[in-house]
Amino acid sequence: MKDLAYAFTIYFMTLGPLKTIPAFFLATQGADRRTVLTLAARSTIVATLIVLFVDLVASGTMVKWRVSLDALAIAGGIVLLIASVKTLSGFTLAETPAPVEPSRPADTRWMGRPVLSPLAIPAIITPAGVVVILLFAGLALGDLAFRIQLLGLLLAIMTVNFLAMLFAEPILRRIGLPLLQIVGWVFSALQAGLAIQAILDSLRLGA
Repeated sequence: MKDLAYAFTIYFMTLGPLKTIPAFFLATQGADRRTVLTLAARSTIVATLIVLFVDLVASGTMVKWRVSLDALAIAGGIVLLIASVKTLSGFTLAETPAPVEPSRPADTRWMGRPVLSPLAIPAIITPAGVVVILLFAGLALGDLAFRIQLLGLLLAIMTVNFLAMLFAEPILRRIGLPLLQIVGWVFSALQAGLAIQAILDSLRLGA
């Protein structure tokens, strides 16, 4: 599991833009370009701060509580599996929403809606994503180079989310929400396989 390509795949599935784009598009329908930029920037900053807190602070709590990597891997695998099953079983194609006229100015407060919720949480930062961050932070203990590489991956994923939100409307207009949903559904199937593999590897090592 101590592999950057594997880490990127898991990060992308749990923290990436596939789920952020539809949520941001719905939250900013009818908003002017300045509001879109403000909401994208602020939700990305809030999400990045949460990611850094989980990776740099909460992971230390895990060590103090003596939570083993195997236990965390099993917990993470279960959370990933539940999220995957929920997505796979509840899959329905939706039409790309039509543009709407703004009814009132969008709320751009840092701790208000939609910046904190639903954009930063849970569109960008999901429960499964938090568990994955903790898991890889545990794997990086004692390996500063790997820790820095993981932080770089997380910051790269947050940057991709920011860019995806900026271009959410043209992305959805060009490829459509159904195709984006299908891609996410395929990734969910892959996520389910990775989740089961993580559980099996942990049980095998702990046996």
